[in-house]
Amino acid sequence: MSTTTTRSDRRRGENAPTTDTAFATAPPRRRAPYGARRPAPMERLNRRGTVVLGVGIAALVAGVSLSVLAPPSIPDAVLEAPTETVAGVGVPAGAATLTATLDGQQVVQILPSGTPVGVAVFFHGQGGDAGSAAETAWIAPLVSAGWVVATGDLHGDSWGSPTASSDVIDIVSWLTGETGLAPRLLVSEGMGALVSLNSLTRGAVEAGCWYGVEAMTDLTVASDYAAATELIADAYRGRPGAADNPVESTEVLGATGSAFRFVGADGEDTFTARNSGALAEALTAAGASVSMGEVGVDELGADLVEFAGGCAT
Repeated sequence: MSTTTTRSDRRRGENAPTTDTAFATAPPRRRAPYGARRPAPMERLNRRGTVVLGVGIAALVAGVSLSVLAPPSIPDAVLEAPTETVAGVGVPAGAATLTATLDGQQVVQILPSGTPVGVAVFFHGQGGDAGSAAETAWIAPLVSAGWVVATGDLHGDSWGSPTASSDVIDIVSWLTGETGLAPRLLVSEGMGALVSLNSLTRGAVEAGCWYGVEAMTDLTVASDYAAATELIADAYRGRPGAADNPVESTEVLGATGSAFRFVGADGEDTFTARNSGALAEALTAAGASVSMGEVGVDELGADLVEFAGGCAT
């Protein structure tokens, strides 16, 4: 008998700006992920303790030694959970999922039905976790196009902290070991852009392409949003340094050779310009390949697939 727990349906997104005078007083509010529909609750990924307990009880009942049921040899930091179905609008029909725990952080791979054409890492927005990719509708077309999509808890609302970049190193190691392929595409939503960009500058991951949806790329702008200052201070255990702010690391980002695309919701060019405009302009000046665009909800998946087409291995 195995033990599972269920996860509540968590809406993801960043604290949306209202007016300048409201930033300091407005309570935090979560904005639904761009293009997402309200998903049905998905099962919580098995925690380390429940996986071991469930396997141990099953082994005792069946009279089978634990060594027979042990997963394949993997790094000590990893405890692989049994493959399970992770349901959601981001998991297309025919796709499989693989879950594991890396140093206490849950991780997920969404696997296409055929031979992978490439590997992507998804960086969730504020309030997200390892289940976020499966709950994001515009991820499904990417998987259907043959991409493996990996993601993880990334220490929750990390706002690009070094701790989250350490998680990225673990995810990339696990992902490469399972697929034999290195990531070629980083996909970010909201706050997750800070995590992915800082992971690039810190050398935690390399990728030929970066894609950001309503991306937050400047900590000084993010701090204008309700409750963000406190969240950022908690994530960094104090005030982040200049090197922790992607907009201050454009030379390093430009030198990665990555192509960058910044996408905003159709009709919300102000959000994209405010949160990504300075970085996009600086990266362009540094010689990087940069594009920006407003994309409608229904076209977002297709836009991502088109961009990913130039990144596949």
